[in-house]
Amino acid sequence: MFNIKFSFFSIISILFFLSGLTALVYQIIWMRQLSLFFGSDVYATTITLGTFMAGLSLGSYISGLIGDNLKKPILIYGILEIFIALSAALFPLIIFGMDETFRIVYQNYFFDQPLKYQLFRLLISIFTLLIPTIFMGATLPLLIRQFAIKKIELGEKVGFFYSINTFGALTGTILAGFILIQIAGITYSTIIMVITNIVVGIIAIIFSFNSFEKKENFFPKQSQKRNILDEEKIHKFDPKYILFSTFFTGMAALALEVVWTRILVKSFSGTTHSFSIMLACFLFGIFYGSKQISKKLSNNHYPILILFKLQLWLAATVALLAPLTYLAPNIFGNLIWTLTSLMDRNFAIASILAQFIVASLLILIPTTLLGASFPAAVKSYINNFDFRARGTGYIYAFNTFGAVVGSLIGGFILLPIFGTRTSLIIIAVLFFFSALILIKLVRKVENYNNFIKFHKFLPVVIFIASSIAISIMPNKTIVNYNMQKNSKPNVIYHNDGVSHTIDIVKSDENHIIMMVNGNIEADTTYIQKRHFILKAHLPLLLHGEANEVAVVGLGLGITLKSLLNNPLVKNLKLIELSPDMIKAHQLNPEISGYALKNSKLKIIIDDARNYMNMSNHKFDIITADPIHPRITGVGYLYTKEYYEILKKRLNTNGIVLQWMPMYRISKKSFAVALKTFTEVYPNYSFWYVRGHGLLVGSLKPINLDFKDFAERYNQTP
Repeated sequence: MFNIKFSFFSIISILFFLSGLTALVYQIIWMRQLSLFFGSDVYATTITLGTFMAGLSLGSYISGLIGDNLKKPILIYGILEIFIALSAALFPLIIFGMDETFRIVYQNYFFDQPLKYQLFRLLISIFTLLIPTIFMGATLPLLIRQFAIKKIELGEKVGFFYSINTFGALTGTILAGFILIQIAGITYSTIIMVITNIVVGIIAIIFSFNSFEKKENFFPKQSQKRNILDEEKIHKFDPKYILFSTFFTGMAALALEVVWTRILVKSFSGTTHSFSIMLACFLFGIFYGSKQISKKLSNNHYPILILFKLQLWLAATVALLAPLTYLAPNIFGNLIWTLTSLMDRNFAIASILAQFIVASLLILIPTTLLGASFPAAVKSYINNFDFRARGTGYIYAFNTFGAVVGSLIGGFILLPIFGTRTSLIIIAVLFFFSALILIKLVRKVENYNNFIKFHKFLPVVIFIASSIAISIMPNKTIVNYNMQKNSKPNVIYHNDGVSHTIDIVKSDENHIIMMVNGNIEADTTYIQKRHFILKAHLPLLLHGEANEVAVVGLGLGITLKSLLNNPLVKNLKLIELSPDMIKAHQLNPEISGYALKNSKLKIIIDDARNYMNMSNHKFDIITADPIHPRITGVGYLYTKEYYEILKKRLNTNGIVLQWMPMYRISKKSFAVALKTFTEVYPNYSFWYVRGHGLLVGSLKPINLDFKDFAERYNQTP
């Protein structure tokens, strides 16, 4: 009989693993689809992430309210999984069915009433994301209601289910980031996840009606003596302090993820796999921490002390990250070249391995402590065991709501105002504050000083030492792969902005170098300048005249300046994603030759794909200089769909020029990129400029007289 009952527990555990897997894959897919629908600027990303996490918070809160009164929580869990599947199946239909409505809103409000535009984007996110995420957030309290039969095993069950769900999310991150979406694509990946959710739901519903679920105890009976002893030693505390502490822990955790991601992106170059790697490392720490703490909580009579110590050590380890991240670029740079040489010059695999190693070394300890904090908070919070679903739901809700606030604070306040390393110190202070909230409860424990004496002082010492260390460390400009040997270049501009970290430096040869998130994007060397200038003059020479021109991407402004100086150009629109880039040029106008002050120029801060898709404006020339496609979030600027959008924005004789890197790109990838472009623009030409390719496409054939072309080129200003 025990084996059958244990099998039920095992099956539900597997189902909950799959729930975590599908939820993370959905998150990745939905955020990609929403970015294609209404842009990928920092506000769009914040809106979608905030709505997703707010839904999880609300779902767990609602589940906590009603979960303890449910006779068949597994039945409800199964129904929720099917509802999640239905929501996922309808998601793309709803989103792209509102395309025309969003276009009207964009054209009416984006420029003149941006607040209304952002509000509409928020409403779309709520309409599409809130319901499925509420269902997702509601699942954990239901499983705790079902399987936590005795108070002594509460911490163990919470830790187990939290860890197994997180392990599913970890698996989903790796699956979506490295395999599934690349092989199956967005549509088929969604179908696979929908089928998985339906199967999970059906199995859960079937098992909820089996007779062996009616019994409460699914594990071997423990001695009555042990239970009585435990009940005598467990103290009952005022729970509101634990909720507040959990809120600040969630806030600090997401702020940490935002800041930590920016730090590592500057070292890793933010390639297409970087965010999957960083998220996987973050989730692994949470999984490992919750798994390790689960059994210890069953044997510990004072979980509040464990929670208190975890917050103290979170503060210490996060503060220690501040000086350690100073070393991350050098460690990563040396490691990647070492691994490349050991792996027969396979740079791609070496880069992925190096990112996993460095990310794990830096973040594994704090995230392990974070993972352990949630089960400890639930065990500390629940006084009345009959309300275990409510306790679990409330802790999860407060923690996740804190995470929503933390993501906003990290991205919009900490990074742009304080920079990365000081932000880590401030986040450490938040963890200290989370611990401080628990002091009143900790002092109710008899002889509490004997339990926390060592833990009170050492974290504070580490925090102070780390704070002093970053205050005396010199500033360091990061260039990827350890190519920058001088840690003190002539810095013209540095800013950790809301969306990007921008660095502009001057080399010993007096060349200007611009870096975005540590990655060199442009410089004024002769080799680089000539292709930037050609991107301006080539389409003008091929077209003959250009009343309306669009430039995608500012960079150092070399292409922009060349176009504005040409008398053929009457009006020019610059579409730039990052407001931080515009700010850098406004504070240093001499870099672009004061191009941003030109009366012919209009600046549009938006995702280029979004603007071209939603605007009705037509152009004679569109010249696009996107970042290398290996950088995450840029690939959609090399897609057939994007080229077709640009095609609709061209006048009858219009020309599109697209930059194509000829370095760090395989022959296969280049062949695919070239084929994609030529499928949309059968009238095309390819121009090579040492390491750079320029793809030119037009609606009509271009008859080129090379002698006349050369003469006109020599006359360009």
